[in-house]
Amino acid sequence: MSPAPLSHKLFPSIRPMVFPTVPSVSFPIAPQFFSKAYSLNLPSLVPSTEIPALLRNIHRGLAPRGTLHLTVIDPAPVRATVGPRMQAWLDERLLLNLQRHFRCMSPSQLLPSWLADAQLRGEGSMITKLKFPAVTLSGLGPGAACGDGRSGGRNGAENQDVEVEAELRSEVARMLWNEVWGQYVTADKWWWEDSDILEECRRLDTYWEVRMIEAVKQQS
Repeated sequence: MSPAPLSHKLFPSIRPMVFPTVPSVSFPIAPQFFSKAYSLNLPSLVPSTEIPALLRNIHRGLAPRGTLHLTVIDPAPVRATVGPRMQAWLDERLLLNLQRHFRCMSPSQLLPSWLADAQLRGEGSMITKLKFPAVTLSGLGPGAACGDGRSGGRNGAENQDVEVEAELRSEVARMLWNEVWGQYVTADKWWWEDSDILEECRRLDTYWEVRMIEAVKQQS
């Protein structure tokens, strides 16, 4: 369900339904219709007060033992790793606007209890936490930790692999964060385009904790 859903021709296993906004009060589908449901940006789609009702309707639409798959990233990184420059950027350019639109500020903390209330924490439910750094510690791109990659033998290659993985995790974190929260940012440039914020993030090892949630419909 989306204002611009995926093409049925390109994805024949998907049944697209066009909605100008995501319905939270009632779904135009039969009960127990879907075996799986997916959402990448649930907390940013509707006001936080409507999420519990939306989850109850997802429960209604899922078949017995059906699963809701959620990817959840908070608008702000893990609190203990956020410095004053990053916090000021978030406060001024994102968080105030989220409050204005009544969006959930801490979905990773609230969604588990909302899912339980909607009877979507049945047997087999899982929450997997993944750490995604805001910026690599070197900040110089893949291979920076081991020179040109021609010295150091096996250790050099292993270090380069670690640096490449860290760089990819950082890029994925920015892409996911932008996909979920970018529409609410009120700024001419992103936080990762500010060298002072990048240096602060590098020094404090700022990171996001992304949660991959598998919420199984409870048996009646």
